[in-house]
Amino acid sequence: MKKSIYYIGIALMCAGSFMPSNAQELSTKQERMLKAAALNRLDEYRAYHSMGDEEIYYNFLDLFANDSCKVYNDQLGLGGKDQITVKEYADRQRNKLHAPQFFFSNIRIGRVWKDGESWKIELTYNKSASYVNACGIQFSTKDFYENEFEEKAIIEFPSDMTKCKILSINGSIDSKRKLAENYVVYLSTSERDSQLVYSPKNGGPKQKLKFNSFGQMLFEQGVSVNEFKYSDPDMTLKPVINEECHTMQMNYKARRWRLRPHYDVTIGDFYKIKTTDDKINSSSSGNEFGIDFGYTIPSKGIVKFSVNLGLGVATSKINLDSPEFNYSYETNEDVDGDTYLRRYQIGATDQSISLSHLNIPVYIDADFCFSRFVSMYVQAGLKNYTKMSAKIDSYNSSMYVDGLYRQYGNLVMNEHWGFNGFGMHQVSLNDVSDPDVHAKSFASDYFGGIGLRLKPLKSVPLALELGIQYQSSLSSILESDTNSLILQNGVSASQAINSYTKADGEKYRMLSNGVNSLKRSHMKFNIGLVYKF
Repeated sequence: MKKSIYYIGIALMCAGSFMPSNAQELSTKQERMLKAAALNRLDEYRAYHSMGDEEIYYNFLDLFANDSCKVYNDQLGLGGKDQITVKEYADRQRNKLHAPQFFFSNIRIGRVWKDGESWKIELTYNKSASYVNACGIQFSTKDFYENEFEEKAIIEFPSDMTKCKILSINGSIDSKRKLAENYVVYLSTSERDSQLVYSPKNGGPKQKLKFNSFGQMLFEQGVSVNEFKYSDPDMTLKPVINEECHTMQMNYKARRWRLRPHYDVTIGDFYKIKTTDDKINSSSSGNEFGIDFGYTIPSKGIVKFSVNLGLGVATSKINLDSPEFNYSYETNEDVDGDTYLRRYQIGATDQSISLSHLNIPVYIDADFCFSRFVSMYVQAGLKNYTKMSAKIDSYNSSMYVDGLYRQYGNLVMNEHWGFNGFGMHQVSLNDVSDPDVHAKSFASDYFGGIGLRLKPLKSVPLALELGIQYQSSLSSILESDTNSLILQNGVSASQAINSYTKADGEKYRMLSNGVNSLKRSHMKFNIGLVYKF
């Protein structure tokens, strides 16, 4: 068919000399031959579009009346005005396009008219293109515009009807999309790119990135890194931009490490205290401060697991007290060696103890990321405590002592006799024979917690943490559980809070001697920060 058109065109040009130069109208045969020649010229225009070599390049330019003829700029991605010279068009086509493919369809012949000494004919057609530019970017008319160019070529025949030339090409495209000068081509270089969501600043609809067969997505307007959102908020996005090629690709850096300073306040008693006598009352308080360092295990899901190791300081206080009580026991610790009933009246007694420990927590943290701004965490692990100090802060008591000698007619001897330590005594910490707290040097606790992490700032990888935690010791933190302090009548000297010997005088014991089990067991509220890097 094309060869037929070509030969018809040649015949037309050959017959042109027989046509009168002053003819105002064409015969049907002449018009048919003119149209055939115009169609052949358009077919040559299509064939030379590839600019495969220098000869074709010059053949393409020779199709036009001169190098300054204006043509429609349908070179997607090369920018410039809507109308450029054919010389500029051809130079760009030859030097900046690779593997071009052009598709012409729906060719239509328009009006034919006499203009001065020449004849002109109008041809319209649809055109689409696909090619790769010098930067390796694929451009496709149908992919981007989802439509085809509609172009109009004006072809001129001189008065002698010799070889016709293209005078101009105008065009347009019916599409809502328009490629701006600052267009950007996103290059997919990572499987993570498929999880990106584009949220335009102008309030347009959010969309996932869709790539062509070259792994590219064309944005008609400039874009910024802030308009891309990744499903994992702990992922840092760093764009790599080539301004000359109008390309962008994304480098991803996961924030795997985390630093977690926190402060923990006990809700209720810090310790679970067991005593040998229910008259010994106890209360306790404590708090902890620590800094934890962790590593997040890579995960594509919404749950992130991290392994954490920390260092902290725990301080606590124990208060013990007892009401007034009386007790007595038989003894021969008398200046004369007589046996008697030694009787005590003990006043209200109180004692305070302070402890401090260095703790090293080891735990697993599971972070459920509901959104970029809120997540829920669950923790479980062990805390290993090393004793730094354990001391008695204060001890206060009073007692009145007398002796009942039944063998001497129930004789009662008291302070007026001035021996056997009878009488009124005020007892303080200085009087205690063993003023130490025998706490273990090392102990371990298990713990678990739950809470929320709030991330108010998009640009700062910092979260506020609020949660609760339960903790309990695996065993008593005291050296031994052999204490047997009894606050009641009929006790032996070894069980009594105070006892007497001729050699050593009064021996004072403390309420803490009646504590046979001491464990950390409490709920606590924790507040902290989590910084990820």
